[in-house]
Amino acid sequence: MFMTKADANAYAAKLNISYKSTIAWAGASFIPGIGPYISVVGVASTLESQKRAKQILKLTKKGKKVHVAIQSGMISVKEWNGKASSIKTSMPKSSTKKRGGITTKITTKVNKKQVKY
Repeated sequence: MFMTKADANAYAAKLNISYKSTIAWAGASFIPGIGPYISVVGVASTLESQKRAKQILKLTKKGKKVHVAIQSGMISVKEWNGKASSIKTSMPKSSTKKRGGITTKITTKVNKKQVKY
């Protein structure tokens, strides 16, 4: 996701789960059998979210735009220059080719879709 300062702040607020949730996950460890496993996963997830929220807020406090990528459950946070041209895509570049009297045209366009958090 490529976000402006305001969008990044809103997303960071959603990521920054309260410490009450961490305490709740720790309390789940008392559930017989699976409790300890549930609490370890829950606490780790909460702490990871809080870490990424702090990274986002650090960038936005400097007035930077943010790129957040989520892949296989892992979140990465990077600074973004705010230009659509800097967005890399796995789609092929726009091009037109002629072969054997047939013209093919590939058009790649960045979708500037708004997403609500």
